[in-house]
Amino acid sequence: MAGRIDDSHKGNTMILRLTTLMMLAVLAAFPAMAQEPKIVFADNFSDVDGQQTTNMNGYYEDSGSEKTRNTFSYLSESIEGGNLTMTIFEDDETKGPDEKPGVLSLRYDDLPESASYSGFVYQGRAQANIMLPPFAGKISNDDLRKVTISFRYRATNPRKEHVGATYNCRFEADVDDAYQSRIDFGSIKATDQWQTFAKTLGTGSNRDKFIEVVNESPNPALKIVWGQEGEISNYENGDTLLIDDIKITIVK
Repeated sequence: MAGRIDDSHKGNTMILRLTTLMMLAVLAAFPAMAQEPKIVFADNFSDVDGQQTTNMNGYYEDSGSEKTRNTFSYLSESIEGGNLTMTIFEDDETKGPDEKPGVLSLRYDDLPESASYSGFVYQGRAQANIMLPPFAGKISNDDLRKVTISFRYRATNPRKEHVGATYNCRFEADVDDAYQSRIDFGSIKATDQWQTFAKTLGTGSNRDKFIEVVNESPNPALKIVWGQEGEISNYENGDTLLIDDIKITIVK
């Protein structure tokens, strides 16, 4: 009889332990579920239709179909030794990393000897700028750590054998003197292979200034910038940065 009671006690203890472990596993899953990122903006450029905007020394010319993305290029007012010509192409033929056509093509067509700065800006779709819910109220560094920006990128240039170029990547609010309040991610080096950029806003530099400006502005539109890194001589005619699969997520 004593042996049966002892066996029964051991069995009950084992069941209790298993039940406890199962409950702990369930409880542990709740934080993971709560931390599931929510996609608040995405663009895979699958619907672009071949529109191009060329900027030569500050003079813009559009060609092709209607513009479907809110993009523009910018350049220094002090250009020496030739023209600076840049083109943003809503490329409906080049395939992205998913082997489906549709990418954003950012190209240096012609380069001068000197230009202190230049770059390309993406603000979203033509009728839907990048807007993030957490920025509707006061934000903090904790909020920035919950926001992740990701995109795929690759370099191309049909004029040279060894393809590659380096760009500065940053995130800005659409306000006056946006560069001064940028979140700066530093440089990215594009090669002839698709790569993935994925960083939280909390990893960039100059965050405090960004927070100050955004908190003073009524929910500003936002933008991703790929800018000239260093001297313009670091680039060659035809250097192109391909962008695909832009995504912004937030962890609540």
